[in-house]
Amino acid sequence: MSLPRAIYEPKGAAREYAALACNLYQGCGSGCKFCYVPSVLHKTREEFAACTEPRLRILAALERDAKKYAGTDEPVLLCFTCDPYPPDSIATAEALIILGKHGIASRILTKSGHSATVDFGILQQYDGRFGVTLTCCDEKTSCLFEPGAAHPSSRIESLAQARTRGIRTWASFEPVLIPDDTLRLIAECGASELLDEYHVGMLNHIGRIDPALVAKYGLDKIDWAAFAVQAVEALQKTGKPWRLKDALAKHLPEGMPRADGLWCASCGIPETDLKDDVNDTLGEDGLCADCSWFSKDNPYYAAWANMGAGESEEAGDKP
Repeated sequence: MSLPRAIYEPKGAAREYAALACNLYQGCGSGCKFCYVPSVLHKTREEFAACTEPRLRILAALERDAKKYAGTDEPVLLCFTCDPYPPDSIATAEALIILGKHGIASRILTKSGHSATVDFGILQQYDGRFGVTLTCCDEKTSCLFEPGAAHPSSRIESLAQARTRGIRTWASFEPVLIPDDTLRLIAECGASELLDEYHVGMLNHIGRIDPALVAKYGLDKIDWAAFAVQAVEALQKTGKPWRLKDALAKHLPEGMPRADGLWCASCGIPETDLKDDVNDTLGEDGLCADCSWFSKDNPYYAAWANMGAGESEEAGDKP
C-alpha cells in the first residue's frame, strides 16, 4: 500500500499562514459552524467531528517527506484541516519529533487549551512555535460557534504557559465573528505580552453558518472597512509583528499598512524566524529563500518537482 502525502504546499489563503503543512488526523472534534472541510470531504459535520483518528500511515509518510525537506527554513504547520490536539494526540508528539530530527521547525495551530500543552517539552527541544485560534471572548458565544473547542480562557492560558517555557507564540484571529471581541482579544494579548505574532482574517464562509446565528450576531452586516482600520490601530499598539490576511487587507484605505515587520510575500514567515546563517533575510523579491526555490519562475525547482520530489495539495482557510 502506498503512503499518503504528508507534507504539502498549501494554496490560496492558507498559504498566508504557512508554505508547508501537514494534516495528521481524519476529522476534527471542534465542530466549528464556519468550517469548510466537511463539505470538501463530502461528510456531514457530525461525521467529520466523530472521527479524530490519525490518517492511515501518516507518520510513515511524514518520515519520508521530512527527509525531502530536511533543514528547510519553512516551518511545517500542524494542522489546517484538523486540530493537532484531539483527545488522543500521541501522533502529534511523534510528528513533532520526526520534524525536529530532520531540522524542520513545527508551527502548531490549535483550538485546544490545556490539552495542547502536553508537547511543550518537545516544542522547546526543537524550537517549535505554538499558536491558537481566537475568535470569541466569552464561553457562551464560543460554544455556539465552536462547540467542541476549548473555551477562550483555556486557549489564552495555554499561551501563557508557553511563554513561561520560552516557546514562541502566535495567534490566528480568524474568522472574525464579532469585531469588538477580536479587538478586545488583540488588546488583552498585547497588554499581557502573550504573543510574538498576530494574524487577523475576516469571515469567508458565512454561507455555511446557520442563518439564525448569522442574523443573531449580524455576521452579514459587519463593516469590514471600519474593522480593518480598527484592527490595524489595535495591532500597532502591541509592538509585535502583525499582518492582516489579504481578503481583509483589501478593505483598508490606500496607504494604510497591512502588516508590520518583514514577512515573506508568499508564505508569510516573519524574517525574524529565518534561521539559516546564510539566507536569514528576505530577498529583493520579498521572498524567503525557500519560497524563492519553490517559485514557478525557478527552473531548477521545476526540474526537481518533475523528478517526483515536489508535491502540493489544495487547502483553504483554516477552519
